[in-house]
Amino acid sequence: MGNYFKKRFEKTLKETDFSLKPRFPVNSLIEVTNTCNHKCIFCKNTNQSRKTTYLNKDVYKKFIKEASAFGLKEVGLYATGEPFMAKNLDEYISIAKAYNIERVYITTNGALADLKSVIKCVEAGLDSIKFSINASNKEDYIRIHGHNDFSKVLKNVSEIFEWKNINKKNLQMLCTCVVLPSKKYVVKEHQKLFSDYFEDIDYNLSSSQGGQSYDIPLDETALGAIFHEKTELNDSDIQPCDIVFNRYHLTAEGYLTACCVDYNLNLAYSDLNVEDLKSGWLNTWITKLREMHLNKKLDGTICHQCLRNKKLPYKPIRSLSAKFMDADKAIKVENQLQKRIINFSK
Repeated sequence: MGNYFKKRFEKTLKETDFSLKPRFPVNSLIEVTNTCNHKCIFCKNTNQSRKTTYLNKDVYKKFIKEASAFGLKEVGLYATGEPFMAKNLDEYISIAKAYNIERVYITTNGALADLKSVIKCVEAGLDSIKFSINASNKEDYIRIHGHNDFSKVLKNVSEIFEWKNINKKNLQMLCTCVVLPSKKYVVKEHQKLFSDYFEDIDYNLSSSQGGQSYDIPLDETALGAIFHEKTELNDSDIQPCDIVFNRYHLTAEGYLTACCVDYNLNLAYSDLNVEDLKSGWLNTWITKLREMHLNKKLDGTICHQCLRNKKLPYKPIRSLSAKFMDADKAIKVENQLQKRIINFSK
């Protein structure tokens, strides 16, 4: 097993400019779409209230053009959704490479990442593919991912690996796995099954995803089966979140947001449909949020409950237009997730 993830995190943190007006990022995460073919039990995407949409290619191209002029080097074509839900994913890759982006990478649950689709992306310039596989057997996979795709994902991974080696393709293959409290044994099984295919595998304890799991109206016993026990922090103990200072996050609506798990746009601060990137990256809303992080005074923001690891009141930092589900549908989606969590915890 490698140590790619550890080295990358340490390097990124060391190079982060923690200032009110930080230098332009070299890295970006871009939400080609916020829709997903899976319904992972720990993921906010499963019960997000935002309607699903796809990133306008002209807005994307404008962003890449402006960001590359300011030194953008890496583009990750994923955030809250599954990138292979976009039928023209290879075109987004090609656009990034046309502006000399050094590294284009994606994260996928792998069910739609069949060999033919991946080859198309590699030919367009894809440098790295990371698989999010959060179980080590078929039974757990169905309960966690919400779909019976374990065999399909394993087939896709093995075929891509074989194709890459036979054709000597310089495609980096990585993997992540979210470890739930009741499934801690997953690591050993997962490594045995997948370690030969990947340069590195990152095992992460399931988290509250910005405190958004606290919004699910269930008791701690049920939630405790999905999310690891939280350690509440005082304001004096929290540290500024580095991604507010070192990375662009472009949503499917064409907004810049401060966080990659901002499923309901509570941290969206700039509309690149009408604003230029330089103005957006340094505007009043994000500058204020950075100041709140540096001063450890985040009251009223979703960052507060995320970093404190405690249910706290919050509201959007800026009001930007977006399409959300109607109340009845949102309640139905939430009820479906509640039933899954309750059944999972038994």
